[in-house]
Amino acid sequence: MTSLRRAVLVVALVVHLVAVARLARLEAGGPPHVDLELEGGVPASLFLPGTEGARITRLAPPAPGERPPGVVLMHGICSDRAMISTQARRLAASGYAVLTLDFRGHGANRNPFASGRTDHLAGDVEAAVEYLRGSPFVDGTRIALMGHSMGAGAAHDYASRDSGLDAVVLVSGGRVPLGPYPPPNVLFLVGEDDPERIHTFTRERAAAAAGVDAVDPGTTYGDATRGDAVRWVEIAGADHTRVIWSDETTREAVAWLDAAFERTRSGPVDLSATRLRVAGVAFLAFVVLLAGVGDLAGRLATPRAAGSPSGAWLGLALVVAVSFAAMPLTVVGAPGRFLPMSVTPPLVWLLTVSGLALCVLLATRGQLGRATFDGARRSFVAAGAALLATYALLAPLGSVVHELSPTPQRLALAVAVTVLVFPFFLAVELLLRRGETLPASLAAGVGRTLLVATFLVGALLGILSRLLLLVVPGLFVLFALAEVSNVSLYRRSRDRVAIAALSAAWFGWITAMLSPVF
Repeated sequence: MTSLRRAVLVVALVVHLVAVARLARLEAGGPPHVDLELEGGVPASLFLPGTEGARITRLAPPAPGERPPGVVLMHGICSDRAMISTQARRLAASGYAVLTLDFRGHGANRNPFASGRTDHLAGDVEAAVEYLRGSPFVDGTRIALMGHSMGAGAAHDYASRDSGLDAVVLVSGGRVPLGPYPPPNVLFLVGEDDPERIHTFTRERAAAAAGVDAVDPGTTYGDATRGDAVRWVEIAGADHTRVIWSDETTREAVAWLDAAFERTRSGPVDLSATRLRVAGVAFLAFVVLLAGVGDLAGRLATPRAAGSPSGAWLGLALVVAVSFAAMPLTVVGAPGRFLPMSVTPPLVWLLTVSGLALCVLLATRGQLGRATFDGARRSFVAAGAALLATYALLAPLGSVVHELSPTPQRLALAVAVTVLVFPFFLAVELLLRRGETLPASLAAGVGRTLLVATFLVGALLGILSRLLLLVVPGLFVLFALAEVSNVSLYRRSRDRVAIAALSAAWFGWITAMLSPVF
């Protein structure tokens, strides 16, 4: 490693550590907040307006007439309460008591996810609402619901079953209410780049709630004081994920809640998002450090021959063709259901089947045998060390975007997925990463990009679940990040077994963290 590279890595490490330390202070500061567990084992976090950095356990409950209204803020599928924590802090800074929760099967909630039932999240929502109604820090007679994506559907559904609510804010989602009560004061927020089906559905639901043929964007129908106000707004420049962090989403939500609770605001809405910016700095430093992680892993790995670069691009076509041909096997009869996960099992099973097929082809061509695994113990040790270093650097950022520290169940799932997909990543490495570092890395990078594109096409064609469209962007980022360390590892040792093990472990870890668990 050259002196310049060492200097860059040292600077990146210092920046990362300083940013993480700053993030830890920000996590403890901000609106008063506390983690708790609701009835039924539902993990939650309560945020209150008040003195910055104060702990709720040290605060005296306000007098009944001074307690703030409460808002239950709910995340979407494959997400958790960490992802909506920025929005929670903003709402709390705007004068609301905000309760976030991990839905069953998500985050730290160990209750099984049960998709397919229209009311499968109602129990979690009810536990949150009842907690706010009984809290001495909240005006339990004034409660609103706000949800994103799946959380919006849960909020919309529950609001039709509970007549004691005051407002509902639905972000990029909703549902046909099946309960006996009309949801009160419904605000529909949709990202400009949300899927068209979400635009169409929410506008139809808004028109039905307002009693008109079609709603005009940004126009409020009805009257908030009567509880029948309806509004549909498109958030400019936001997609299905970024809409929950949008400044405009916060402005619209706070203005809607203020109207529903008849509150007068004297100043602008607090849109601070310092945690996000600090986490962004730490993440950029982390990306630089990945090169050092790969280099160190390469020193631990088994030195191997680079292999002939000829045939790499033919191997690329083979990987894509086999993956696409295996897609029908992932959905008929749901063969991946032995994994107690939602959304991602078809993808895991696709890589498993494709990997086995590719390994058989390589074995018949004499490219995969016992010699491939000579020194494999060192290869696996190097991959394990690189994964632990990656986890240590990245996990602290999970409190801002998505929890990355697994529960025991998710850890077991991560190990299982890693074992299942290892043959695929091994075959990809043997077929694509050959010769000198630059062309080998280019072939491997293009291969991973085309693989993600194959998943996207499969979902668009209906062969794979359309819910995977929510996962595909994350997979692209995952593969891009892994490639940073892979390139350094390959340059140092040419150990493609170690790279395959590290890539499979990355995939297993992130898949287990994102997937709803049964």
